[in-house]
Amino acid sequence: MREKLFTVTRSQRENLWRRYKQTGDRRVAERLHTILLLDEGRSARDVCTILHLHPKTLKRWIGIFVSAGVDALCTLNYVGNTLWLTDDQIRQFTSWLDERVRSTKEAIAWVEGQFGLDYSESGMLKLLKRLDYRYKEPAQVPSKADSDVQAAWLESYVEKREAVKGHGKVYFMDAAHLLHNAVPGQGWIKRGRRVELKTNSGRNRLNVLGAYSPDDHTLEAIEGTELCDAELVCRLLRKLRAANPCKRLLVVLDNVRYPRARFVQALAQRLRIRLLFLPPYSPNLNLIERFWKFLRKKVTRNTYYATFADFRAAIQRLLANIGTYMDELTTLMTENFQLVGKAG
Repeated sequence: MREKLFTVTRSQRENLWRRYKQTGDRRVAERLHTILLLDEGRSARDVCTILHLHPKTLKRWIGIFVSAGVDALCTLNYVGNTLWLTDDQIRQFTSWLDERVRSTKEAIAWVEGQFGLDYSESGMLKLLKRLDYRYKEPAQVPSKADSDVQAAWLESYVEKREAVKGHGKVYFMDAAHLLHNAVPGQGWIKRGRRVELKTNSGRNRLNVLGAYSPDDHTLEAIEGTELCDAELVCRLLRKLRAANPCKRLLVVLDNVRYPRARFVQALAQRLRIRLLFLPPYSPNLNLIERFWKFLRKKVTRNTYYATFADFRAAIQRLLANIGTYMDELTTLMTENFQLVGKAG
């Protein structure tokens, strides 16, 4: 004799029959009828054939009834809750989720494989939100980043920052290498409509060496197709001094080779500009990196430029008019730094 998938008590059976006879909703009646047929000894395959159900739908309804009862079974769009999982199962589930970034389909398959519970996609999304998970990409960080080294540098930066406060200015310097191509990004598109974004076959790049100041949200930059080198750094240092003839200047820049050239440091000394080099593998501490990301979003996201000249002109317009974006930049370009990497 076939073993029953679950046991129905006398009171549950009476409740099922009463609701089945009284409900005016065909969808609810179908759910109740499913459980009643299974309780009578029908096989799951027979019930699926009789009621024209998909086996996964049948399994989900059984799960709802077994874990949450008749009331939940009669609730349309019921997608489950954390009571489907015991406290111990929730701990196992969240521990598995925290090992690495998982997809919704992976989560559904894992819960079904581990605990035999069949969540729909919408049900799993709601469960994950209840458990305080959010769907987002991981932040990429250099594998050799050291949070202890970054913390020590940040203390040093704060001291030097205080030294120029009130009668000086801080700049964060770095180069951006902007490829002439459109970058697709998500946005609202009418259902059924296909939107095509043209791409460029060329590999032209515009190189921009910039210095951004969080003090007044101004930018000094040099752009061109030539590669960034020590000579270009010198040109930008002169431009910074010309823009700030009487102020003490502190310039934060990446720990790469060409800004460390002797003639660059000699020029900085003559111009009375103090250079502060970031620790290795620490782009998260260079504030201007956020600006380059902002620029790419504004200029290249979902936007096609037929010629390199058009592309370059769009970048030049933004660089020349960053005051237009002051509200956004004031919020984005703050000196709140997050340390990344493992402690040394």
